[in-house]
Amino acid sequence: AASRLSASPNARKDDSALLAGRRPLRVLEVGIGSACRTVAVGLYDEALAKVSASQASPLKLPYPITNIDIIGADIDLPKPDVLKNAQNKLSTREGGELDLPVSLEVIKGDITDKLPFPDGYFDAITCSLVLCSVSSQETALNEIKRLLNPNKGVFGYVEHVAVQLENADERNKRSFLEWQQRTLDPLQQAVAHNCHLHRDTDAAILNTFSSSETSSELLYEERFFVDDMW
Repeated sequence: AASRLSASPNARKDDSALLAGRRPLRVLEVGIGSACRTVAVGLYDEALAKVSASQASPLKLPYPITNIDIIGADIDLPKPDVLKNAQNKLSTREGGELDLPVSLEVIKGDITDKLPFPDGYFDAITCSLVLCSVSSQETALNEIKRLLNPNKGVFGYVEHVAVQLENADERNKRSFLEWQQRTLDPLQQAVAHNCHLHRDTDAAILNTFSSSETSSELLYEERFFVDDMW
């Protein structure tokens, strides 16, 4: 499943620190990996080019941005040459350098622990195939929520999720897939770093971001099957 969520406060008394002047657009990638794969395959390229060209925040923040700071967090750090290549890729585009500086830093950290950043520090948080493997989804999602800017911050993810069998058509088409997920789940956890095949991750995310403190909006959602995996 892939999705993006936007969080806004029901009431925010003091935005003076955010409104005072210009600052970077801050992005956190949870579980960036030792290969910095999302950077290496170019998944940031289009978005960075658009933001850099306009020099305006895509999140409609009430101030101009000076640069883009991307921080990756993972329990496995990339080697220096991998990190350098990723940094070089982020700072250039076809035809030359980006109009806005882009930096990449990778820190050692587990999203089920408290990362060393203040509440609401990041304007955007992403993760890919991370929440299927964490020891506690609830703890991880609460930490993501803590770190996300409550003033229209965006959380995006691509994750393994449990197959849904909500109607007869889905049960006819996907019941064997659900059986595979449930049957192979213990083996998958043992051989694939605790990866779960049958977690209701999308529901857990919506539950975490649906509270009296924040009013979250689902911007985009898609469920899809990767047939080659089966």
